[in-house]
Amino acid sequence: MAGKYDQAEVLLAMATLGTGYFRTDGGRLDRALQSIGDDLPVNLKGLSFGCGSVGLRCFELPDIINAAFFALLADYGPRGDHNTLHSKLSTNEAMEIAIQQGSTIEHFTHVATRLSELANS
Repeated sequence: MAGKYDQAEVLLAMATLGTGYFRTDGGRLDRALQSIGDDLPVNLKGLSFGCGSVGLRCFELPDIINAAFFALLADYGPRGDHNTLHSKLSTNEAMEIAIQQGSTIEHFTHVATRLSELANS
């Protein structure tokens, strides 16, 4: 499995090519990642999920999000909403990451859009 920084880069590339952000409150992003499942890019395949006292959780997601902030690839957005993960990657950077994942830009964007819709609804 890829390292947390590689996974953070891919997750934020998906945000950039989707809506630019993901809602994280209430396990939204966790459920969205599980729903996408096998369509996830290579570096995000194999994430583990489980139900706990707060509902469904992706066990790796907190470390991935922390890596994104540490690498300065993400921020909380203009009003500091800590329930929203905003990507700081440009569209060109996100497309390059899609290609590095062995995906076409069209397929990567399609999956990114689905993930954004699920996480942000």
